[in-house]
Amino acid sequence: MALHWGLVCVSHPVVWETASVVGWLLRLQGEASLSQVRARIVETYGDRSTVVRASQRILRSFADWEVLEVMPERGVYRASGAHRLEDPEVIA
Repeated sequence: MALHWGLVCVSHPVVWETASVVGWLLRLQGEASLSQVRARIVETYGDRSTVVRASQRILRSFADWEVLEVMPERGVYRASGAHRLEDPEVIA
């Protein structure tokens, strides 16, 4: 998971930006909504339809990777449990 996360963030800067926005919102208020994330991503990359769709798909990917947990309220996410790295080679 750690390698996959690192590679996708390096190859797709919008994923890194989305993760940064989500992390900031989670620290600030404990949850992140799609509309809040989308607004901040649009500020950086412009109001294009691909940016809007990408933000939704990136958040869904984070949920599929069990980094975020989908809340009962539509479009709201919170952090799932921490992922620990145990393998020294992966840590390096």
